[in-house]
Amino acid sequence: MAVMAKTARHEALNSNRPYEIVMETDHWILRPANGTGLDPEPELSTGEAELGEVLTEELFVPESVQVKIRPWGSEEWEKPQKFVWVFSPTGLCAPHSLRLEREESWMQMSFNPPHGKSSGGAMVSAMTTPGKRS
Repeated sequence: MAVMAKTARHEALNSNRPYEIVMETDHWILRPANGTGLDPEPELSTGEAELGEVLTEELFVPESVQVKIRPWGSEEWEKPQKFVWVFSPTGLCAPHSLRLEREESWMQMSFNPPHGKSSGGAMVSAMTTPGKRS
């Protein structure tokens, strides 16, 4: 996710158009946005579609991994049915947190709004594995 967030910010800045990461329970999609974060399928100009100038990526989440998001301003972790995270052409994004859980283990990341990087410059801000100290 840290790489996908960094890529979304980079593409938004370089193309001067918003990009979004659409997070669903089993996969994440990085694609251009229409600017509202609400359009399920952004429209591409004819030139972009023909030339393949638009970056899109898809990442599948293993069934054994549960994804939880703590949206900006919330204190609760939520299981996303569909969550859209928008990166503006100015490089700004909302500071959401992400948690990946698998059995007793978990990994948590918080992202910084000015640059979309995970907190502290490290990809993992907290992590635990049963029987081991975090």
